[in-house]
Amino acid sequence: MFFNIIKQMDIVYILGTGSVWQNNEIRYSLRSVEKNISDLGNVFIVGEKPDWIQNVFYLPHPDSHSEKWKNGFFKIRRACLEEKISNTFLLMNDDFFIIKKIEAESYPYYYNGLLSYSEKLHSKKFQTTRAMTAETLGYNNRGLLNFSIHRPFKYNKEMFYHLPGIPLHLKGFSVRSFYANYYNVPAVPSKDPLISPLRSGKDFERIVSGYSDFSIFSSTARSPAFHNWIRSLFPDPSSFEKKEGQD
Repeated sequence: MFFNIIKQMDIVYILGTGSVWQNNEIRYSLRSVEKNISDLGNVFIVGEKPDWIQNVFYLPHPDSHSEKWKNGFFKIRRACLEEKISNTFLLMNDDFFIIKKIEAESYPYYYNGLLSYSEKLHSKKFQTTRAMTAETLGYNNRGLLNFSIHRPFKYNKEMFYHLPGIPLHLKGFSVRSFYANYYNVPAVPSKDPLISPLRSGKDFERIVSGYSDFSIFSSTARSPAFHNWIRSLFPDPSSFEKKEGQD
């Protein structure tokens, strides 16, 4: 099921209202998608949509829960109920950026360590989220993989919609780790390319070298050094941006 040939794959963004850079995160994310995804189909936005975005399919969806993971889950489920979206789609966040040519259809399922992995640097909430995800899968958490990594993720609509027993009573849960372990997807190990604020473009280039994509902290989105660097990577507006003065 994971190796069907897809000529074009749709991209789904789930968006809220939490931009710290006046929605420029998704501006440059869309530029990166258009430039570097060779089998790009349609772009869908579920949740909120900035007024300047055009040429996308928009599916309004409110954030009705205090827990971020639940809002994300229901937005993904809304996408999975949409007939227009390709059977398998690539999920993006507004702060994901594609910096090398990729095919969405062959994009790997990246993981970083085990759900049972724990260290002092990780918050209690983070560790509990991993443990609850493993417990919900019904296994001893030893050997289950952690897919809660800041990279795009492929979902099959039918498979997502038929996931069993999503524990909506929990404060923390990793839907993508649950999905990937439940369906035993072909997994590829990866570090998490989540980039903190740095001093210069050369610093950013050094950190993301070797990755096809990366993500950023909220503090990075506030960094003038990052602003200058991402503009240098994607200086040209995409077809998803209205021209100045365009209604």
